[in-house]
Amino acid sequence: MGMPSSQLPEFMRDQGKFTKMSISADNMLFLYIYGIKDFKRMTPASHKSLIKMSAKESPYAYSNRMSKTIQLLPVTETLEYNEKDKAYVQYTVFVRNSDWAEPMNY
Repeated sequence: MGMPSSQLPEFMRDQGKFTKMSISADNMLFLYIYGIKDFKRMTPASHKSLIKMSAKESPYAYSNRMSKTIQLLPVTETLEYNEKDKAYVQYTVFVRNSDWAEPMNY
């Protein structure tokens, strides 16, 4: 993940405008997606998966799993969909163990 260096404490910053960080969506400090550990259990490492969230009998179709984020260090906005009996997401692309995409220079 690439984070703007200016939004991080000085001891965590790299030189330059962005800091390369090894962060995943299961890190409570920066970003935790409720239900993400389910995906980690059912997908192999270093793999890309397309998961149909609205599939028949899917445990995600009408739950708040994968529709709520938690973070202790406020670097992005949190997300929470909480209307009952409403499917928010049809598909999720889940990528494990990828390197960051380097920011473009303008």
